[in-house]
Amino acid sequence: MRHATIALVLMVLPTAALAQDLAPLDELKACRLDPGSISLAFIYEGGACEQTGDAEVAHVDGDTVAITVPTLATAEICTMQLVKVNFAGLVTVPETATRIDVQVLNPTGEVVAAGDGDITPNTPDCLPPEAQVPAAQ
Repeated sequence: MRHATIALVLMVLPTAALAQDLAPLDELKACRLDPGSISLAFIYEGGACEQTGDAEVAHVDGDTVAITVPTLATAEICTMQLVKVNFAGLVTVPETATRIDVQVLNPTGEVVAAGDGDITPNTPDCLPPEAQVPAAQ
């Protein structure tokens, strides 16, 4: 009986960890700059001692591109303070892509924030990331 209880606890713990809510990606914008690239920008609540890396296409499924954005620890010891973290970057995507599914990964590779949306067409307000970064509030 004791072994059955331990086995049940070990099965439930990973499920509880997976049930944690992910932080949303606020102000998620994907704008087509040219046939092969988009400008991607968003804000999420992350750690005070983390910095985003370059966005990478994880895979393409039909018209949806899955994009991951890794984060790096900027300090060995850090408080658990949450802050608004800005991201803006260029991503090479197929011309046929019309949607994005974005995941932010913590330094150990776990998903900590996620969001999805449409890729908007190139318009006058579609600026490269270095010209337009969402303002943290």
